[in-house]
Amino acid sequence: MKPLLASFILAILLIGCKWIDHGSINPIIGNEGTLHFYQNHDLGALTEKQRITAHLAYAYQLLMDRTEAMPESEVKKNRLAVLEHLRAYIRRGEFPINSKYEERRPCFIDEKGTYCAVGYLIQQTAGSALAEKINQIYQYDFLSDMKLPELSQWISKSGFSTEELATVQPTYGTYVIKRSMSAGAGMSYRGIDNGYPSFRFNYGRNIGKRLFTLHSRMEVVGKNDFYTSLSYGVFRQISKNKAYLRNRRIGVMLGPSLLVEEGQTSWMLKPEILLNIFDIMLFKKYALSGTLGYAHDISLNKPELFPTSRNDFSFHIVLSSTKGGLTYKKD
Repeated sequence: MKPLLASFILAILLIGCKWIDHGSINPIIGNEGTLHFYQNHDLGALTEKQRITAHLAYAYQLLMDRTEAMPESEVKKNRLAVLEHLRAYIRRGEFPINSKYEERRPCFIDEKGTYCAVGYLIQQTAGSALAEKINQIYQYDFLSDMKLPELSQWISKSGFSTEELATVQPTYGTYVIKRSMSAGAGMSYRGIDNGYPSFRFNYGRNIGKRLFTLHSRMEVVGKNDFYTSLSYGVFRQISKNKAYLRNRRIGVMLGPSLLVEEGQTSWMLKPEILLNIFDIMLFKKYALSGTLGYAHDISLNKPELFPTSRNDFSFHIVLSSTKGGLTYKKD
C-alpha cells in the first residue's frame, strides 16, 4: 500500500504544481498520442502535422471511450456533439503556428486566423465572438490558466471538465526559416542623376535569430560596362516574427566589388547596410520582400574609373524561396 500511496501523492503534487514539459505536445498526457501511433518511428523525424494529428486522435479516442461508457443523459449528448466537431477538425488537418515563443506553447488563433482544437470547438458551438475574445486575452496560454466567466460557462455546457479539454489542447513549435534562396530586381542610385538597373541574389541560413547570407549583386552601368559585388553578412530580426510578416531584419555586409569599364577593372571594398522593410508570405515556401540598402565603395585600385559618387542607395523587390521548419526549444 505504501508505494501505491506514494505514487498517488506524487501525481497530485505534479498536477497541483502544473508542471509543464515544454518539449511535449500536451502538459497532461505528454507525447502519449505520438508514441501510440508511431511506436517504431524516430519521433524527431516526424513533421509537426503528424505529431499534432496523432495527439488529437489519441485525445479524441480517450474522451470518446469515457463518453460511450456513460449512461444516456443530456451531458452525454453534449459531449458526443462536441467530439463530432473535434473529429471534423482532425480530418481537416489545419493547425495554428506559434509565432511568438521559442519553446512549445499553445496558440488559440494564429495571425492567419487558424484555430487550435479547443478554439475550433468553441467557435463551432458558441460562435466566433467568444473564441476571438479568449484569443485577445489568452492567445498563448494553457486552458487551465484562462479565467474567463464565459469560457467557464461554455465548459460547463459542453459536458467536459477543464482537465479533459486541457488534454485536447496541443502545444506548437515555433516556425523559423532554416535556409532561403532569393532573387530580386530594382534600382541603384549614385548621386541624384546616376540610376542603374540592379539585381540581387543570395543564399542564407538561419542560426538562432540571425540569418547568415552570401550575397551577389550586379548593376548595368553602360553598354559594355558592368558592376558586381560579392558579400557575406549577417541579418538580425528587428520585429516580432509573424506567420504572414516574417522577416523584418537589418543586416550588415562586407565584400569585394568590381567595376569593368572599357576593358579596365577597378577593385573596391564594399560595406553595406540593408533593411528589409516588409516581408510577406505568398505561399508556404515563398515570400515577397522590399529591401532598402546603403553602401560605400572604398577604392583599392584605379579610382579614376569610378567618377560618379561612391555612395550607393538602392531598393529591390525580392522573391524568396525558403525551406522552413520548427524549433522546440531556445537556442
